[in-house]
Amino acid sequence: MKSNSDIQFTKGLVAGALVFVLFFLVWHVVLLKAGEIDIDRVIQQQSADSSVLFSSGINQNAFSYKIKLMGETNPEIMAIGSSRAMQFRQAFFNVRFLNMGGTVSHVADLEQLSAEFYTLEDKPELVLLLIDPWWFNPNYPAVKHSHISAEYPDMINVDLILNAIKAFTRGNWMLAMMNSNNLGIHSILTGEGFSVDGSYHYSSTVTSAKPATDVQFSNTLSRIKKGTQRFEKANYADSDMIKRACDAIKLIEKSTSQLVVVAPPFSKKVWDGMEAGGYEYMQDAYSQLESCTNIPVNDYSDPDSLMGSNDCEFVDGFHGGDTTAARMLMDILQKNAELNKYIDQVFVNQFIGEFSGNAAGITSSLILDKNETDFLNLGCQKQVFKSKIDRAI
Repeated sequence: MKSNSDIQFTKGLVAGALVFVLFFLVWHVVLLKAGEIDIDRVIQQQSADSSVLFSSGINQNAFSYKIKLMGETNPEIMAIGSSRAMQFRQAFFNVRFLNMGGTVSHVADLEQLSAEFYTLEDKPELVLLLIDPWWFNPNYPAVKHSHISAEYPDMINVDLILNAIKAFTRGNWMLAMMNSNNLGIHSILTGEGFSVDGSYHYSSTVTSAKPATDVQFSNTLSRIKKGTQRFEKANYADSDMIKRACDAIKLIEKSTSQLVVVAPPFSKKVWDGMEAGGYEYMQDAYSQLESCTNIPVNDYSDPDSLMGSNDCEFVDGFHGGDTTAARMLMDILQKNAELNKYIDQVFVNQFIGEFSGNAAGITSSLILDKNETDFLNLGCQKQVFKSKIDRAI
C-alpha cells in the first residue's frame, strides 16, 4: 500500500507533466497561428489569399520557404539572386513566375542552389539570374559553405519558444497578430514580407509607416566612404570565386531553356560615389564571367543604362523597386525578342508609365491600396495610382 507521501509525489509528478505539456501545446498553437511553424500551411494560406504576406521573425533564411513555393507553383520563369532580385512580380509575366530572390547571398549559395536546380524534374523555361558584385570581391568576407538549407520547423521546440520570446523586444507580436492577416512575426509586426509569387513588399517603408534606413542614401554613401559592408574596394576580382560562380552558372544553364544574367543597378547618387574609384573589380568580374560562361552579363550597375530610371524608384541605395525591375525587363526584351512570349510587354509598359518615379507600384496598388510617400526624403513627386491594377500578384 502506497504511503501518503508517495501519492502526493505521484500527483505532483502528473500535475507537473500536464503543465509542461500544456505549456508546449499553447506555444505550438500560438506559433502555428503566427506562421512560424509548418511552412506548408503558410503557403496554403497565401495561395488562398494572395494579399497575405510572410516573413519569419525567427528564421530569416528564405531558402526552404522558396523551395516549397517552387514545388507548389511549378514555375515556368524564375528570378534568382539576393534581396536585390526580389522586385520582379508575377504581374509582369504571361506565364507562371516565382521570385527566388533572397536565396543567394554569395557564391556558396549559388553553388547549392544550382545543384538543387539540376535535380528538378520540371525545369523552368527561363531563369533570370541577378548577380551582386561583392560576390567576386577579394576583400569582401568570404563564405566557404552555404547555410541556406535551414528548415522551418513542423513542431514546437525549446529554441523556437526562446526565439519567439526574444522577438518581443521588437514589439508585441501576439497583440499585433490579432489585427493582421500576415504570417511570420516579422510580417505581423511590420506589414512587410513575401507574397505568394516570392517577391517582397516593403509596405511600411514605402508609405513611411516605419522610418527608412537609408534616408537620402546616407547609409549606403557612408559604406562607400568607409569601404565596408559590401562596399569594400578592390582593383581585381577574386579568381577562385569567379571559377566557382562559372561552374554554378553553367549548371543552371543546363537546367533551363534560357538563362539571362543581370547585374542590377545602384541608385544614381550611389553610383556617382562609386565612380570616384575603388570598384574596378566589378568590370573585371563581369568580363571574366562572360568569357568563362559564354553568356552576356546585362550590366545595369550604372542606372543611366536604364532609360528613364531615377533615384525615386529605389528602396535604398542599392535596391531598385518594382519599376526598376520593369525597366530591366523591357531593356532585356529589346535585346532578346524571343522572350516576348514570357513577358507581358503591354502591361509592363503601362506599369512603367503609371508608376514612373515610384519604387513600389504593385505594393501600393495591389497589397495596400495606399499611395507611396517620399520615404527617402529625396524631394520625389510620387505618382498617385489612377486605378487598381487588374493583375494577379
